[in-house]
Amino acid sequence: MMHPNRAWIPGALAALIVIQGISAGQVPVETGQTLDENLKLLEPLAGKRWVGQIKALDRDEYLEIVRRFDIVWNGSAVKITGYCKALDSEREGFIFWDSIAGRIAMFAINNRGIVQQGHIEERDGKIVVAGSITFPDRRLEFENTFELTPAGGLIDEWFRLEDGEWLPGHRVELTAEE
Repeated sequence: MMHPNRAWIPGALAALIVIQGISAGQVPVETGQTLDENLKLLEPLAGKRWVGQIKALDRDEYLEIVRRFDIVWNGSAVKITGYCKALDSEREGFIFWDSIAGRIAMFAINNRGIVQQGHIEERDGKIVVAGSITFPDRRLEFENTFELTPAGGLIDEWFRLEDGEWLPGHRVELTAEE
């Protein structure tokens, strides 16, 4: 059995290998791909550039963030990317069908070494990503919800479990750009 403080290592190594492939240009994003039936939940997000404003934590300013969900590998995965230029923050990862667990899974890593792993499901009309996020100095459980609005927007809300209590994080309203 792996020591609990080291449980993040296999996922982080897998993410690093994939990220190395991304940076080497080995994961082409091609338009016109159809999502695997098990990933259809993500179809409304796919192929769009989602742009919104997030409140800076250290000042009274809003910063632009961008999220993408691109279908790759003949529809068997969704490449997720996100960035905030003002914070020099970038994130990449993948969403895929975990046939052993029988559910949609995800992992992502950012340029500060923060790793996210989890699963995705539909709950109360929202796409819910639930899992763990590992920072250099701690690990937390999180939930990130994505809710499509009647106007075609996307509400992205993040929550973390800390000391047994769910605490709110960001709430961003995003607009789709084709």
